[in-house]
Amino acid sequence: MRGEITNDTKSNLALSINTDILDAITKIANMSGTSTNLKINSILEKYVLFYRFIEITKDAVIPPALAVPIMNLIGEQEMTKIMSKTVDDVITSLFMHSNIPFTTDNVIEFFIKGPMKWGGTYSSIDQFRDNEGCLNIILEHKKDLLWSKIMATGVCNLIKKTGDSVDYTASSNSVTVKILKK
Repeated sequence: MRGEITNDTKSNLALSINTDILDAITKIANMSGTSTNLKINSILEKYVLFYRFIEITKDAVIPPALAVPIMNLIGEQEMTKIMSKTVDDVITSLFMHSNIPFTTDNVIEFFIKGPMKWGGTYSSIDQFRDNEGCLNIILEHKKDLLWSKIMATGVCNLIKKTGDSVDYTASSNSVTVKILKK
C-alpha cells in the first residue's frame, strides 16, 4: 500500500486475537480485496506511524467535514499558524520517534502518503517530474481553496525544514507542490 513501510523483511509472530475482532478484520480485508495478513500489517503500521502519536500527544483527529467549517471560522492566517505549529511539534516528533531520517523523500513517503492520506487530508495523489527535473506532487481533494492553501503551506513548510526549496499552486480542489531541491 502507498505511504506505508515497504520493507521486504518479514517476521513471524504467534498472535492471539479476539475472535470477533479477527472476524471483523477478515471481513474488511475481503471487502477491500486484500488478505487478512495484509490488513493486520496495515493496521499495525498505521498505529506505529500515526495513531500512537495521537495517543502520546493526546490530540484529536478531526474529520475533514468538520475541519473545513472550523477553518473558515478561524481564517486562513490563524489556521496557517496552527498548521505550522502542528508540523513543527507533531510531525517532526513522529520522524524522530520512528527513527526515520528527515529528508524530502521520507516526508513524501512517511507523511504525505501516510498520515495525511489516513487523516483524510486528500483523496488522491499523483506525482511527476517536469521539464526542469523538479518533482511535482498533486494532491486532490473535495474541499475548497482555503483547504488547498492551508494544506500546501503545511506541506511546503515541512519540506523546507529538510533544506529543499519548494513552491505550490493551489486550486479549489487540488494542490500541486513543486520541489525545487537545494
